Amino acid sequence: MHQLTLHYFPKSSCSRKVLLVLLYKGIPYDEIIVNLEQGQQKSLDFLRLNPHGQVPVLQYRDHIIYDSAVINEFLEEKFPEPPLLPQDEVERAKVRMSTVYADQVFYPHISRILREFRKPVEQRNQPWIETELAQFKNNALLFLEQSLQKQANSFLFGSFTLADIAYAPGLDTLLCISGLTLEAYPATRVWLQTIRQLPAFRKTLSLSCSN
Repeated sequence: MHQLTLHYFPKSSCSRKVLLVLLYKGIPYDEIIVNLEQGQQKSLDFLRLNPHGQVPVLQYRDHIIYDSAVINEFLEEKFPEPPLLPQDEVERAKVRMSTVYADQVFYPHISRILREFRKPVEQRNQPWIETELAQFKNNALLFLEQSLQKQANSFLFGSFTLADIAYAPGLDTLLCISGLTLEAYPATRVWLQTIRQLPAFRKTLSLSCSN
């Protein structure tokens, strides 16, 4: 048994964020699958771990940590190699600001769209999906594209960081499920293709697509 146990669901984008850090850093861990489709996150046993009923949850010895961004910050501090935050304190702050934007603006769009796609086809509100996708593209996705266009390489802050991890799994899932493409967002397309080639990211894949 390892000192870390991850409670997660493979199809959960937030779970994949934490998996990506664990795999990228080569951190040993035990895993417990929480099947969201079967409602296991609402069980009393799981609610004792996270009263919000959300995955992922990380157990470190006798300690419980939840929220993917908080877990990833903990993992970065506990296992600093290879680094996922810049050495410069200002650049670290910029990475953290980017992860906050991802959690507060980028992901809510994706979550709402995916929630609608999980419904049976005959129950989906397709006009609403199209409107929400348009808002996502014109705001959050455009912001990511413009941020990437300012960089000299494929990553948001020079090297692969927690900021890239904050965006990539959710966007990857959205592309797989919604049919959205990145033809109008070339910098984002190259960025995601680069991240998809990382061995750690490939191991987190629960869906496959060729966008």
